[in-house]
Amino acid sequence: MFMWPLKNNKYKHMKKIIGLLTICFIMACSSDDSNNESNNGPTFEITLEQDATTADIDEVITITIYANETINRLDISKDGWQTSANLSSPAFGSETNVFVDFESIGNKTISIKATNNNGDVSERSVDVTIEKGDAIKLQELQLNSFFNINETWDDEFSDTDPNRLADVFFVLLKPRLNPFEGTRSIGTPVWYESEVKTNQGDLHWNLQTDNLFIDPNLSLYIAFADDDGGGLVGDLMLGPPFEREIQLSDYISTQENPIPFNEANINLNFDLSVEW
Repeated sequence: MFMWPLKNNKYKHMKKIIGLLTICFIMACSSDDSNNESNNGPTFEITLEQDATTADIDEVITITIYANETINRLDISKDGWQTSANLSSPAFGSETNVFVDFESIGNKTISIKATNNNGDVSERSVDVTIEKGDAIKLQELQLNSFFNINETWDDEFSDTDPNRLADVFFVLLKPRLNPFEGTRSIGTPVWYESEVKTNQGDLHWNLQTDNLFIDPNLSLYIAFADDDGGGLVGDLMLGPPFEREIQLSDYISTQENPIPFNEANINLNFDLSVEW
């Protein structure tokens, strides 16, 4: 039997070399394709420019957003995305402004996400230091009278039962800044809701540990109510209107303390103590 041992081994060796070269070529092509895919990925980017790095409580900070493509949606957070505000609009274009303020002192971070028309997202943040400035701090509130005080608000109880008296609480409404328009309006969310004074209680609230700061050039709105339980309330303001305005600016020059409030037509009288 005739054998070709040397030639046959060479042939097998050549096949191995060719096979290895083929594998390397395929891997190289795959690597190039991967790099090409990476280079062709999303390129949507934004940059932020703020008009201040230090601001006072309730002072409006303007942030300009620049993008390399049209912005379709903006998300803004002042607390690490625990809460946020968002808006989708064709009017953003590739450059737009948003407006932010803060109600407490300290170092703050403003985070902004922008989304383009393809759904690509770019996120950036800026830092700002908030100082007290001219803001006043609310200290105490003493309610002296309201409509039907000492009389029946819960008529399921007899005229001698103390449970007939109003379970009094109040809410404070602060003009809120619209981050996309830069305008203010009152409404939700409520700035502050007090504890309930059951059966009228002492009608005194200590606010010193609640850190309620407000620029006195902003008006403050207040509403008192009777807590009926289960989310139901009786309106001590006899609304509408369901709230009354405290014009703090009237007291800037005199720094009167406490600030008195009286509205005789609903027998509402209280004193608001502040720290100027």
